[in-house]
Amino acid sequence: MEQSYLYIPNMLMIGSSMRNIGKTTLASLFVDKWKDDFPIIALKVTTIHTKDGKCHHGDDGCGACTKIDGDYVISEENKISNKDTGILLSKGANKVYWIRAFKDSLFTAMDEFMNIIPKNAIIICESNSLRKYVKPGIFIMMHKKNNENIKKTAWDVMDKADILVDLSLFNDTYKITDMVKVNNDDLSLSLTDDIFKFFSLVILAGGKSSRMGIDKADLTYNSESFLEILIKKGMASSFSDIIVSGYPKDICSITPVVDEIKERGPLGGLYSSFKIAKSPYSLVLSVDVPKINIDALIPMAKDHIKSNKRATLLCKNGKVEPLIGIYDTNLYKDIYEIIKDKSAFVLKLFEDTGYNAFDFHGDEEILTNINTPEDYKNLLGDIYDRN
Repeated sequence: MEQSYLYIPNMLMIGSSMRNIGKTTLASLFVDKWKDDFPIIALKVTTIHTKDGKCHHGDDGCGACTKIDGDYVISEENKISNKDTGILLSKGANKVYWIRAFKDSLFTAMDEFMNIIPKNAIIICESNSLRKYVKPGIFIMMHKKNNENIKKTAWDVMDKADILVDLSLFNDTYKITDMVKVNNDDLSLSLTDDIFKFFSLVILAGGKSSRMGIDKADLTYNSESFLEILIKKGMASSFSDIIVSGYPKDICSITPVVDEIKERGPLGGLYSSFKIAKSPYSLVLSVDVPKINIDALIPMAKDHIKSNKRATLLCKNGKVEPLIGIYDTNLYKDIYEIIKDKSAFVLKLFEDTGYNAFDFHGDEEILTNINTPEDYKNLLGDIYDRN
């Protein structure tokens, strides 16, 4: 039987894969960000699995969560305190509620809750289990990718996350608040359109261009070099920083990164670039794709931030393109172990870490690699055909 969902587009739901990971801290940041512009209702949900009065975390506990009359209880927090609900009230939420419910009654409890709160408010909710019954505007899962002790409630819904916050990547979780926007017409929530401001752009321009015979970065298209084209496209997409790897001179006010470990191919360029990248994620492009439309890669970027993999590689017609992909920048540590003694192909990186393949369904013409003189001749012919 297909699961029924209560769709609440004005709800931000925050879950976590482990205890004491900072859900309330992140929820408080969102309250502080939005409280002056919108009414805020904060909600904490505790799912009860047994009636024996034991703590839902598995400890003996005080029994406050589980000793309820009936199938669920909706209570309002009226006092500022060190409890999660009291903290959210102190941060400026207009009202704060706590729902304690047996899992089979969560849907009913939420239906009643929605009838007692104002319609013109943003709801900020902490819960994992509720995601089984509610589809929010945005669901954030706080996680550590190196953590093996993931709560079952998190495993059950992790694939539904819109943003998977890897805390080994984000030193400042306040940046997460800028990833979510409020649509003023109906208070629905969605990911920001300019998602690439949370990404670095890494352009690999240090290849030997052996098949082309000359440096591909200096080839021109529409009166600009390939490298200039990609840099300007990156600037237009508001990347946090643009890193050029392997080019011999400054270009567009950018000083290229020199490979720290020489003669290691693309992995060497990625290693040195990721070490200085300002953002937790990097969009990687080889310099030989001058027709690339970076906006067409936004779905791949959004796919990556909800993936549990450390890289998302573009896939077209069943073929993976490792030099058009999104990488977690802390992969430089893994790359070092691969290249410290010898060179290796890029895909060697994923033998242990794995990757998420993103099937590209857009105009494949924008992905064309210019590798040979014949490719370049065809590219220039395209200009003449258009003229």
